[in-house]
Amino acid sequence: MPTLFCTSRRNLVRPNFSVAGADTTAVTLTFALYFVIADRKVWGKLSNEIRSKFKDKDEITGPSTAMLPYLTAVINEGDILFVPLSLT
Repeated sequence: MPTLFCTSRRNLVRPNFSVAGADTTAVTLTFALYFVIADRKVWGKLSNEIRSKFKDKDEITGPSTAMLPYLTAVINEGDILFVPLSLT
């Protein structure tokens, strides 16, 4: 886990979930986003990729974001690392 990150970024996304009945997609994306924000290099690379591709927020759609390789890699890593499982 990264040790150097800005307090304001850390407080932006806090992992807060209930395992029983949790929406697995939301939990996975929450953890992935938390670790993206916690790592300045990853945050910078991802935000640069998104900002260089889109000039207006209305341009951001599912199909248009599917063409972003770094964003796709971040999402895939989140799927691999942060899948909540029921242990009961």
